[in-house]
Amino acid sequence: MISYKIKVVFFIVCALLAVNFLVYHAAQTMQADRIDKALENHLNDLQTHYEILLHHQNITAETAYEATVEKPGFIELFSKIASASKSEQTVLRKDLEILVTNIYKRLQKKGVLQYHFVLPDNTAFLRMHKLDKFGDDLSSVRKDFKHVNETKSRMRGFTQGKIAHGFRNVFPLFDADGVHLGAMEISFSSNEFIKYLGEVSKIHTHFLVNKKILDANIWIRDDIVLIYTQSDEHKDFMVTASDEHSSIHCLEGSQELLEEAADEIDEGIQSGEKFSVLLSKDDNLQALSFLPVKNLDTNQTVAWFVSYVTSDFIRMMLQSNKLVRAVLFILLMIVGYLMYRIIINQKRRVLQIRKKAYIDGLTGVNNRNQFDENFEHELLRTKRYKRNLSLALIDIDHFKKFNDDYGHLIGDEVLIMLANDVKKKVRDADTFARWGGEEFVILFPETKKESAQIICEKLRKEIEGLKHPTAGSITVSIGVTSYLDGDTAQSLFRRCDEALYKAKENGRNQVSVV
Repeated sequence: MISYKIKVVFFIVCALLAVNFLVYHAAQTMQADRIDKALENHLNDLQTHYEILLHHQNITAETAYEATVEKPGFIELFSKIASASKSEQTVLRKDLEILVTNIYKRLQKKGVLQYHFVLPDNTAFLRMHKLDKFGDDLSSVRKDFKHVNETKSRMRGFTQGKIAHGFRNVFPLFDADGVHLGAMEISFSSNEFIKYLGEVSKIHTHFLVNKKILDANIWIRDDIVLIYTQSDEHKDFMVTASDEHSSIHCLEGSQELLEEAADEIDEGIQSGEKFSVLLSKDDNLQALSFLPVKNLDTNQTVAWFVSYVTSDFIRMMLQSNKLVRAVLFILLMIVGYLMYRIIINQKRRVLQIRKKAYIDGLTGVNNRNQFDENFEHELLRTKRYKRNLSLALIDIDHFKKFNDDYGHLIGDEVLIMLANDVKKKVRDADTFARWGGEEFVILFPETKKESAQIICEKLRKEIEGLKHPTAGSITVSIGVTSYLDGDTAQSLFRRCDEALYKAKENGRNQVSVV
C-alpha cells in the first residue's frame, strides 16, 4: 500500500514538473511577445505625436509664407534687390528687416528658428536669426534652396546647413507678373519638437545627429546655432542640448544598460528604420524608442528622435514572470488554486490592455477602433432584426481658427471640453467616439432618424452654451442620417457626411438630416 502511494505521488510530481516546464516555457514566450508589442506601441505613439507636430509646423510655415508675400510693400521691395548696387542692397536689406520684423517675432513664439531670404543665385540676402551674416553662396550647402530656385517649386524636410540642422520649409518668391525673385525659408529646430513632445505629449525625447552631416570643426565652433554633445547611445552621433533636454536626466542610471544593448542599438541604427530596445537590469527598466529622420537631399537617415520611457506594462510583465516562477514552485502543493488565480489575473490584464487600445488618448472617449467594432455589430443586428439605426457626425465649427488664434494646446482643450460634455449626454446604449481631428461620431441603435435629430439638436444647443475660458464659445455642425435597406457601412457614412456638409454649407451651427 505504501509503495503504491509512493508511486502515485512520484507520478503526480513528475506530471506536475512536466506541466510546470511546459507552462513556464509558454509563459516566457507569451511574455516576450507582449513586451515586443508594448515596445511597438511606445514607438508608434512617439511617431504619431511627431507627425502631428510636423503637420502643425507645416501649417505654421504656410501661414507665415502667405503673411510674408501678402505684406504690403514686400514684393515691390524684394523685386528691386537683384538690380540694385551693393550700397542700394544694404539699404534694401535694412528696409526688408524692418518690414518683416513683426512677422518674425510672432514666428519665434511659434518655435521658428530661421526666417531666411535668398536671391535666385542662392546668395543669402537676409537671415533674421543672424542679421550680420549675408552675401554668402549657399549652393553647395543648401541643396533645398538650390532646388527651389531651379524648379520654382516649394520644398520641405529635414536638412543641414552650414552650422545647424533644421526641419525646413522653403518657398519660391515671385512678383505680380510671375517673375522669379528668389526664395524664403521658415525652419524649426529639433529643440522645438523636444519641447512640444515633452510639454504637450508628455514624451521626453532627445535628438541624435550623425557627425557626418557637418564638418568636424563645426561641432566646436562658438557661433553654432545649436549646441551638441557626444551621444551615449552611439559613437557616431551627437545629441542636441537645450533647456528642454538634459543628457543626465535622460540617461541617469542607464549607461551600463546602454553598453549591454550596444550591438542591438548599432544594428537598429544601421538599418535606418524605426526600432525599439528594452533596457533591463534588476529594477532599472527603460523602453528605448528610436524614430528615424531622413535627410531631404539623400533620403538617408541622418538623425534620430530617441525616447526613454519607464513602461509600467513591461515592468508588470517582468514582475509577472517572477510571480509565475514562484507559482510554479508552489503549484506542487496547491496546483488548482494557483492556476485559477493565474488565469483570472491574465484575463484581467488582457481586459486592461484591450481597454487602453479602445480609448482616445486625448479626450478619453471611445476611439475609432471601438466605434468600428460597435458599428459592425449594430449594423448586423439592424439588418437581421429589421431595427432602426441612426448615425450622427459632429464637426467643431472653425476649429482651425482656435488653433491659429490661440495655439494647439487650446485647441486640444476645446476637444476635451466638448467630448466630456457630449459623453455625459448620450445613452449607455449609444456609442460616442472621436472620429479624427475635430470630428466626433455617435451611433444610435434602435433610434429613428427623427429621434436622433431631436437628440442632436439638444446637443448642439448645449454645446453652444459652452464657454472656454480662452477660446470662448464653441459651436458645432451635425449631420444625421439613418439606416436604409441595402445600406453598407460606407454608404451610411457617405450619406451622413453629405448631411454634415449640408449643415456647413447652410451656415454651420445647425443640424442637417439626409
